[in-house]
Amino acid sequence: MNFKSFRLLSHQDAESICRAIESGVFADGKATAGGPARDVKQNLQLDRTKTDASELDRTVFHAIQRHSALMDFVMPAKVYAPLYSRYEAGMNYGYHVDGAVMGGLGSLQRTDFAMTVFLRPPATYDGGELVVMQDSGPVEIKLDAGEAFVYPASTLHKVNPVTRGVRLAVVTWMQSLIRHSELREVLYDLRRATDLATKAGEKDLLHLLIKAEQNLIRYGADV
Repeated sequence: MNFKSFRLLSHQDAESICRAIESGVFADGKATAGGPARDVKQNLQLDRTKTDASELDRTVFHAIQRHSALMDFVMPAKVYAPLYSRYEAGMNYGYHVDGAVMGGLGSLQRTDFAMTVFLRPPATYDGGELVVMQDSGPVEIKLDAGEAFVYPASTLHKVNPVTRGVRLAVVTWMQSLIRHSELREVLYDLRRATDLATKAGEKDLLHLLIKAEQNLIRYGADV
C-alpha cells in the first residue's frame, strides 16, 4: 500500500509540459542535491532562476488536487515546488534517500512521499527506469507519459542510466496531513469502505464510517 501509481496527467498535458521545459534553461542537477546524493546525481534540471515555471507548477498542483485517489492515498498538507528533470544519454542518479525535510527557513516541510511523473512515452528512450528498493528487492518502474509513481520518500531509490533518447520527468515531495504511515493506511481503507457503503446505499453504515474517519483524522492530524 506504500507504493502506488496514478494517471495524473493526460497525454496532452504531459506533452505540453515537455514542450515548455524543452524551451527552458537547464542547470546541473547537483545544485538541488545534498550530502552523498550530490556525488551520485548526474542529470539536468530546469533552472528556476532563468525560466518561469509558475504555469507548469499550477498544472501539476491542480492535477494533484483533482485526483481523488491520490488525495486519499497521500492526504497532502504541503506539496514541494516541483523539479523538472532531464536525463540525456549516459546520465543517471545512483542510489540515495531523499532529505527528510526540504525548504527554507519559515517554509520547511517534511517529505513523507516522493512522486515521479513520467513525461515521455517509454518507447522514446531506453533506460531511465526509476528503481525503488523494497523488502523483496529492487523494483523497476517506467510508466507511460502522464503517469505518476508515489512512494515513501524514506525509500532507497535510483534512476537507471539513460542509454538512448531523453528522459523528462516531474519530481516533487509531499507532506501528509497524517504523520504516521500506519494510520494513513487505516484511513485509506476507511475511505474505500465509505465508497462501497455509498454505492450500496447503506446510509447508517456510511454515517458511522464517516464519523470514524473524521475522528481518526482529528486524532492523528499533524497541523
